Amino acid sequence: MAEQEFFGAAVFAFIGWLTACTLAVIRSHSLSMTSSKVVCWIIPAIGITLLVLFVHEGLFGPASGFRSIALGLTSVALWVLAVILPVVQLLACFLAKKIGQVAP
Repeated sequence: MAEQEFFGAAVFAFIGWLTACTLAVIRSHSLSMTSSKVVCWIIPAIGITLLVLFVHEGLFGPASGFRSIALGLTSVALWVLAVILPVVQLLACFLAKKIGQVAP
């Protein structure tokens, strides 16, 4: 049961990451400054790194006799990541828009 929850959470975290990437693509097309575009792409870069680390930890982490507990905790982290990535990406896109407006 813990494995099913883990893989379900991983799929939704990946969908959250894809949503963050889509938001970054949409916003970066309307920006002209390179620094603003970099701000847009920071969250997807951090997100994929965290996603890979959590999945690797869930699959190959040293959980010994507590594998179901470790997978459960990793699943919770992946669910949080699935929700947090798009929200933080919206904030980063807003920040990038403001940076693009302030700079000459």
